[in-house]
Amino acid sequence: MLVVKSENAQGCVRSFIIPDRDVEKILPAKGETKIDLGVLRPGRIGYSCGMGRGVHMATTTHVFRVEGMDCGSCALLIDDALEDLPGVHSAQTTVKKGRSIVELDPSQCTADEVIGAIDELGYRASSL
Repeated sequence: MLVVKSENAQGCVRSFIIPDRDVEKILPAKGETKIDLGVLRPGRIGYSCGMGRGVHMATTTHVFRVEGMDCGSCALLIDDALEDLPGVHSAQTTVKKGRSIVELDPSQCTADEVIGAIDELGYRASSL
């Protein structure tokens, strides 16, 4: 199992390819991605960024109204929960605007799942 940790990753480094293992992943902007590489033998595994190599993984950006937040810790809690959802690449929640902007892969996660995750934390969310 290969674990790739990212912190504020942008651009090329988010598109990750291991050609000899048929792995193509878009890494989240922040978080951890586990990649099953199967049975390994001693040696090296080559990898590269996928930009410019024809890798296309569709993402969409959704904006949600979030009610019930009191402080910055609420926004961080929401971001952490959303970024743990499969297919969510990034989440930026602000208390001041009462909004969460979420970049996701619609083949892996829906807007309703995002709303459900926010509601499960005790806040009220709706699509804008």
